[in-house]
Amino acid sequence: MDVSLAHFLQQVLSNPALTVTTLLTLGVIFVNGWTDAPNAIATCVTTRCMRVRSAVIMAAIFNFLGVFIMTQLNASVASTISNMVDFGGDTNAALIALCAALFSIVVYSVGASLLGIPTSESHSLIAGLSGAAIAIQGGIGGINMDLIAGLPGDSAEGFRASLEQVLDLGPEDVILFEIDGAAYFLADIGLRMLTPRELYMANGFPVDYKIERDYTGTVYPKTKQVARCGNAVPPPFATALVRANLPEWCSQEISTMEELEKAVAV
Repeated sequence: MDVSLAHFLQQVLSNPALTVTTLLTLGVIFVNGWTDAPNAIATCVTTRCMRVRSAVIMAAIFNFLGVFIMTQLNASVASTISNMVDFGGDTNAALIALCAALFSIVVYSVGASLLGIPTSESHSLIAGLSGAAIAIQGGIGGINMDLIAGLPGDSAEGFRASLEQVLDLGPEDVILFEIDGAAYFLADIGLRMLTPRELYMANGFPVDYKIERDYTGTVYPKTKQVARCGNAVPPPFATALVRANLPEWCSQEISTMEELEKAVAV
């Protein structure tokens, strides 16, 4: 089987379906880059450790290397997503479903970015694939529910065993906790359910940090509050930098904005 780049490009040019799939894949990579790269470089740019151009170049290089190297080492994440749904034996229908999922990622990510809504391409992909599988199979039979959640009434150990079996993880890789007897698996999507105030507090900002309006009194809607939190430098990062470089300035412990205003008052 020829897997060379030249053969792939030849197939792309001669197969319209593959051309569309490739273009949508590139679109997903593009929108994923513009949402993830700013988060990766926000701290070093805001603290003036790096120039914007250098930071963007660094993010582009290491985002590519991260995907390339991790794919070579372990493709379990891709395998997990592919095992999550069943498109049946129709290859043509499966390709259409994949294109629909990729298209949904591009549309959602662009719309969310314009509206200041938190976005995740991985969650968008899972939602797109799940919706396509439901449409093809005519119900939720096309989704591996055991992979998404534990069985009803399952114990914490039963839930852990199910996750380890499907995801090929060790006991130390699956962290569960119980609330009122129910087992929960902590995932990244949990942070996306927080209110703006909870999100700021989770990032280490003081309880009285002003997020509802700017210094002129202009009120921020929730979407802008969340967007500004995503691009902010968490206080613990700034604190660590100052303590490491200017320990002589760190004799006083400040935990609220009120204490800070009193400390800097002239």
